[in-house]
Amino acid sequence: MITLHYHDETHYIDEKSLSAEERALLEKMTGTRDMPAGPEASHLLKQIISGSTPPPSSIQLPARFIYIHFPKPAEEPEALTEALFQLLPGTGHSCWLNRRELLLLQEVNEDFEDQPVTNAVIDTLAADFYIRPSLHAGSFFRDPGEAYSWYKRELRMFRRVIEAYPKHHVFIEQELVLYYMLSSIEPEALEEMTALLDPVREETELLRSVEMFLLCGMNISMAAKRLFMHRNTMQYRVEKFIERTSIDIKQFQNAACVYLLLCGAQLAAEE
Repeated sequence: MITLHYHDETHYIDEKSLSAEERALLEKMTGTRDMPAGPEASHLLKQIISGSTPPPSSIQLPARFIYIHFPKPAEEPEALTEALFQLLPGTGHSCWLNRRELLLLQEVNEDFEDQPVTNAVIDTLAADFYIRPSLHAGSFFRDPGEAYSWYKRELRMFRRVIEAYPKHHVFIEQELVLYYMLSSIEPEALEEMTALLDPVREETELLRSVEMFLLCGMNISMAAKRLFMHRNTMQYRVEKFIERTSIDIKQFQNAACVYLLLCGAQLAAEE
């Protein structure tokens, strides 16, 4: 089965129905990007990405899509798919959109583990297959009728973000929206915005502590525990950041702004 994408539409063509001339023309038009890549796509995912609403009984809800983009055409698609099924419990449906993009469906079933997807998944693939893909674990949906629009929106944003930030490999749920917003900001404007961090830009440990403080919902005790430090140390670093930058990150609106700036500064450094 050949999968073709045109704008937001997905089409399937039975490879056996094509003549040699038709196949050669199709390959010339699309290149290797959209030629068949791996195991047969699951019927459920084919239904969803073609715009059909699957029966509620066919999905164990809540569920989410996981998108994987490989930096080069996959040479071992079947082995990669099986490895990802093992690394991401609850996945069992797959569809190769093309030789570089794999779509998985993760369901909250008896195999699912409520653990955050981390760079460890990427590191394992790099060690076993010598390839380091980008991955987006999407948000959970609870209505099968939302699956198609969910898929289209997340895939469109994911493609935009990985093009803008190829060195950033893991995006979790709505974190993708943040990076999508950042990718839409002109570099000069982003540099001007992140200048607010200049007073502490070189203080790596301070910024790491502040980032954890923000990730923990501005909870001093939780942030200190995550970084294995005394609560008073975390408190001191938060106060130091406020004093040096004049930005009170104990206020939600300021905290949200600083987290955006930290992400922007990190991405700029990666580039």
